[in-house]
Amino acid sequence: MKGQSRAVLIAVVVTLLLSSPGAVQAGHAKAQDEAAITKVLHDSFGWAETKDRALFESTFARDEGFFTFYPDSKSTVVGWSQFEKFLAQWMDPRNKALGFDIRELRITISRAGDAAWFSAIVDDEGEWDGKPWSSKGIRWTGVLEKGQATWVIVQQHMSRATDDAEAELQAAGADARTAALDYIEGWFQGDASRVEKALHPAFVRRIAAVTVAGDDFFWHQDRAQFLEAARRGGDMATPVDKRQISVRVCDLARTTATVRVDSAYYVEYLSMVRLRDRWQIVNVLWENVPNDKKEAVIDYRVLADYVGTYRHATGAEFKVIVDGQRIFLQQGDDPKIEFFPESETEFFTKGYKSAVTFVRDRAGKVTHFVKHLNYRDLTFVRVE
Repeated sequence: MKGQSRAVLIAVVVTLLLSSPGAVQAGHAKAQDEAAITKVLHDSFGWAETKDRALFESTFARDEGFFTFYPDSKSTVVGWSQFEKFLAQWMDPRNKALGFDIRELRITISRAGDAAWFSAIVDDEGEWDGKPWSSKGIRWTGVLEKGQATWVIVQQHMSRATDDAEAELQAAGADARTAALDYIEGWFQGDASRVEKALHPAFVRRIAAVTVAGDDFFWHQDRAQFLEAARRGGDMATPVDKRQISVRVCDLARTTATVRVDSAYYVEYLSMVRLRDRWQIVNVLWENVPNDKKEAVIDYRVLADYVGTYRHATGAEFKVIVDGQRIFLQQGDDPKIEFFPESETEFFTKGYKSAVTFVRDRAGKVTHFVKHLNYRDLTFVRVE
């Protein structure tokens, strides 16, 4: 009985202590602080929905001791003045916050009651110029200080779990590959709208080469030129089973990628960028797949019969030039292209898959040639 009396007495004392005015006040103050901190944390994201700059400024310590770490290694911010520079982008009317969610929020307040630390998982979504962006599953931790009865964030750290980041990287790789397929398959299908989806406004496609004279040069197409070529059919004349398309993501970072695209005629390296969760091609550096035809020995005296100017129905012209035992085609001021004999009437390029066939009339006079390029036959009539 004595033990039971002692237990009852202790319980009564504890109950009295907990129900004392001081304990109640302390518990109430803690609840108020937790509510205030929760509001500050929500306001640090929510201000963007109405672009309330004053609300933004009220949530952070406006001094040079403030710092924040973002998930990428290049975005560490030290000091309010540096952090404030982000406002120009955040306040841009093209940047529209669509909503956020703070989950698994945990708050711990120091014994002195003037500092606190927190952890949470954050999802943040919005649009830039009408195109969606999102950051999901971000781990968010940080420290707040209480000064003049107001809580402010003095430091914060945002990161991604490694398994989540790896999964996102794999998904990004799949998305980059899809964009590359839109580019190359769209080209072979003559589907300019599909190609256009994959091209950044700054897109350019280049090939480096060496002229017959030994000079280096670049031939390039900008976005408009490449899309016009796609509208004209691209390489759709090539049978599906002859296109030999393959796509491989060679290197992938958070917002940039290098993708290799092989096909029957081209080896292409695509430099890609991901903006607002959409992959687009900025630059293509490519080379031709060499011709595998074998050069034949012919009576080179026939070459003189082919010299002249030849014109396509579109108005495009080629000059056929002969220098000793060598034959060249030249369009306008473009570099000369050397062709090699497969027979006395058929000639091919070694650097890429192209060929010409010279045609004579019944009297033996050369009247035209047919240019064979990627399963397309183009007739050029002799005009000179």
